[in-house]
This record gives sequence, C-alpha cells and structure tokens, in this order.
Amino acid sequence: MVLKILLQKDDFSLGDNLLDKHRAQYFEPKMLDGLKFEIKKRFANNPKVYQLFEQKLKDLSDDWLDKIENHELKNYEATNTEIGLLVKPAEKNFDKGDLWSVMQSMREIDTNSFIKVGFPRIKKHD
Repeated sequence: MVLKILLQKDDFSLGDNLLDKHRAQYFEPKMLDGLKFEIKKRFANNPKVYQLFEQKLKDLSDDWLDKIENHELKNYEATNTEIGLLVKPAEKNFDKGDLWSVMQSMREIDTNSFIKVGFPRIKKHD
C-alpha cells in the first residue's frame, strides 16, 4: 500500500509508470530521485537518518535491478511460472536476506495474536 501511494505521488516523478502489476520490469533507479529529494528535505537536520534511508533504498534498488537483469522479473507478485518482487511474510525464505517481504493484506499483520475489544463500563445515574 505504501509503495502504491509513493508510486502515485507526482512529487516523486514515478507517475503511472510502475503502478500496473506487470510493470516491475521497467524500474530504473532514476525514478527514485524525487523520493530521495523529498526525504532529504524532511531530514535536513538529521543527516545520519537520511544516510541510513539512502543506503536502504540503494540496497532495494540494486536488488530490484538484479532481479530484472538476472532472474527475468516482470511482476510484483509471483505467478505459477514467474518470480515476483514482493514476498508475503508467510512465504518468506529465512535462509537468505529477503528485502521484499511485505504485508499485502490485513490478514498478514499478525495471525497468531488475538485482540480482545472491551467496552468501557458505563455507570447508570439514577
């Protein structure tokens, strides 16, 4: 969802270029320039945070390009015959450094926890 919001923002100069699920193959690092510019402005007083962001973004960008060039990546989600960029947490391979494990549904937030919703007790005024 966050990726989709970022891809839709004209401020980040990505426009509709990558919105379709079959357009992951057309990624280019220069598409991130607007995003980097906006984040740099927001963290102007904290260059360490920006450097961490920039390194993480570079890791993601390099991995994305590697998947396009060496693994014929075409889609965001895997199909029966093709790899995908995004990986659901339940399908994550913990043996390798997976950068693309993201929750794609509210069901994936935390499947092992239960939340009890309680209503406040309201005292009756006689």
